[in-house]
Amino acid sequence: MQRLQVLFTHAIFISCCAVALAIETSRVLHIQTGFEVYLLIFLSTCCSYNLYRLISLFPFQQLSGGLRFLRQQVTSVILFLLCAGGMIGCMLQEPALRDYVILATVLTIGYCLPLFPLSFSGAFQRAGFLKTVLLAGTWAFVTVFWPVASDGSHDGKIVWILFLQRFSFMFILCIIFDARDLKIDILRSLGSLVTSVSRTSLQVITILSFVCYMSLSILLSLHLRHPSLAVAWGFTGLATWFLDRFSHRQQGYWFYYFGVDGLMLLSAFATFLATN
Repeated sequence: MQRLQVLFTHAIFISCCAVALAIETSRVLHIQTGFEVYLLIFLSTCCSYNLYRLISLFPFQQLSGGLRFLRQQVTSVILFLLCAGGMIGCMLQEPALRDYVILATVLTIGYCLPLFPLSFSGAFQRAGFLKTVLLAGTWAFVTVFWPVASDGSHDGKIVWILFLQRFSFMFILCIIFDARDLKIDILRSLGSLVTSVSRTSLQVITILSFVCYMSLSILLSLHLRHPSLAVAWGFTGLATWFLDRFSHRQQGYWFYYFGVDGLMLLSAFATFLATN
């Protein structure tokens, strides 16, 4: 059980989920994506999540204890360094993705900024909705545009529809996690969409996100002339709605890191069945 928890804590599982979504993109758009691209997506996800974890836990108010902290978090530090080195190696194999990796890095830094004790970080903390939008946008950008960029031969209109659909899906998952972290974020003065709006407004935003996801799924399946995709994404949407309802009750570690994150695997698997 402890070994399984390490897979979740250090973002190994969620990195596999990112690769699954990238594979889903490739199957939906019928593009050839090299192994290096999937490896780059895995490494970048693992790298960014371990970086965020280290920054969020780092004792900025007691810098003298920084070295001791790094020793305690040695697994995260090693994973971060190994993944960062691996990313450089993958970029050398896929130079077409260099600008896309740079943009994703900028988005990740923007997401991490509220964690730093800097004077201008307060502006990011107050604009809490940016955190949720940035995270969902980065996920959609990486799992849609990186596979497309490596192939470079697809209809831009369909790609943008898929990006918006993926963004809507990830946005819902981010809301579920933000709601879970509400009390902690308030204590640490960290903003998110959930801390920025009322409960009623959050429900309206969540419903609109579901409507967008389902509408874009139908639109995309019509463009691709593949009605079975609408069924697959409809099933994923229903499963997401079900878990969102359950998240309003007190839930444990495994519900979020296996159930909610697992929805990404479910989406990829349903798409695989629909396109087989």
